[in-house]
Amino acid sequence: MESVAFLPRINIKKPSLRTIAAATVLLCVYIAIRRSLKNKSLKATKEIPSPPSCYPIFGHLFSIGNMLDRTIADWHDELGPILKIKVGSRTIVSINEPKLAHKLFASLGTKSAFRFQTDFVRNHYTLGEKGIAFSQPDGYWKKSRTIASAAFAPKQIEKYMDFIYQESDQLANNLIEGTEKESSVCPFDYLDLFSMNIATKINFGKRFESLQDPDYITMSEINKSSVILAGSAKNTCDFFPAFSVIDFFSGKKFRAKQFIKLHHNTFYRYMIQEARLREGTNLIKVLDENNCDSTEDERIVLTSDFTGAGTDSISVNLSWFIIFTCVYPQIQLKVIDEIDIFVRSHQRLPLFKERLELPYCISFIKECMRFRPNLVFGLPRKAYHDIEIDGYVIPKDAMFMPNLYSMHRNPTFYNNPKAFFPERYLDNLRTMQAAANGRVEKRDHFNFGWGRRGCPGSYLSEVELFSSYVAIMARCRIEPTSDGMPDSETTVNIALNNWPLPFKVKFTKRANSLPTEYDN
Repeated sequence: MESVAFLPRINIKKPSLRTIAAATVLLCVYIAIRRSLKNKSLKATKEIPSPPSCYPIFGHLFSIGNMLDRTIADWHDELGPILKIKVGSRTIVSINEPKLAHKLFASLGTKSAFRFQTDFVRNHYTLGEKGIAFSQPDGYWKKSRTIASAAFAPKQIEKYMDFIYQESDQLANNLIEGTEKESSVCPFDYLDLFSMNIATKINFGKRFESLQDPDYITMSEINKSSVILAGSAKNTCDFFPAFSVIDFFSGKKFRAKQFIKLHHNTFYRYMIQEARLREGTNLIKVLDENNCDSTEDERIVLTSDFTGAGTDSISVNLSWFIIFTCVYPQIQLKVIDEIDIFVRSHQRLPLFKERLELPYCISFIKECMRFRPNLVFGLPRKAYHDIEIDGYVIPKDAMFMPNLYSMHRNPTFYNNPKAFFPERYLDNLRTMQAAANGRVEKRDHFNFGWGRRGCPGSYLSEVELFSSYVAIMARCRIEPTSDGMPDSETTVNIALNNWPLPFKVKFTKRANSLPTEYDN
């Protein structure tokens, strides 16, 4: 015992009964509070409803039909604002109530900003989480978002207004000339050329002269292939993991890798190199001049994101504008009359800054975008952790998304939502960009998303849509062919976009049209 003699003597007293009783009471209170909180949480958590017809292994795959948005919209009518389905091993959560969607995608943005990536996107397209469309909200994405916000800010887009007006004039002329040559025309290719020219002008300072331009043909094919390969239909292994083995041995993964390496990246490197040599401003030169520390791979993915998004979304929207203009001749007359009044007064077409003088045209454009959203589910998100919202829990690894078709027909948000009625917007003429960044109660539609993942090019999109549609309608009438009206009901989901069926119409030059060129 001598070895521990230096330790101080500690007098340990036995606790009194009063102390023991007090400690016991405190412990019981603590346990009761924990149990109460746990029970309260369990009571607050509501099960996300799921439709019937869910089969082992396949889930709801055989129940969703050819038009997934319509099927899920019907399920929302039965089950409420939020529901979940299973496709293979993947849980998918759909939301159709605007305020609930705003809370999830905007208010809970730090939790909900993660992107669902298909196998092609994850392992090939993004070159290691680069770009803005599909990358996760961390280092590369933040840098890309900063670049996009600057590149597509209204003040920056003002530099390209003359070019956009010229391309709008050219689009109208192409549609009229195509009709005169062939008696009718399918507008898809002309719309693609129009929208791609604006995207490549901003990115690379490049304009394609015609549909026969070799560089345009290459760019268009690469863009369309990238969009299709990025879609869920081409990435079965994301829902049925066993297909990953089949994809490997069938050479599917190798072909995707070769497409990105030999075609996509090679062509974009060529476009970037050419952009540095061109006169005038473009995104690549701006990044170089400002000593931006982005790598060549980052610039490839970023400009590919901008080109793909800026081309397809505009083409799809304008296709629906043309269809609804043809299907509703009385609406077409109102649009033409409004444009003619402006042209008669000013002897030119209206500039975007004068858009408020064409309230019916603005309302028509907004109604088309509400009635036929181009991205019916937006770009899907992924829950990296459980996300609790209004008592529901979106489980970790679930894909979740808004159903814009159903949301735009929500009777609690829109009066008589199933009717095509442009007049509903005559009291809401502010820009779509302003609406997208404002209160959810004042939103016109939800095509441009929410919060930090909202579309950075919304202002540019609105300028393009307004200018091109006005240029077309100032010159001609849109009329059906002898085969009848184009189909305004059926949609075709091609990867990410909600296209109409291929159609032909006549862009008939108006005999009484006034001077219709842009002159600013």
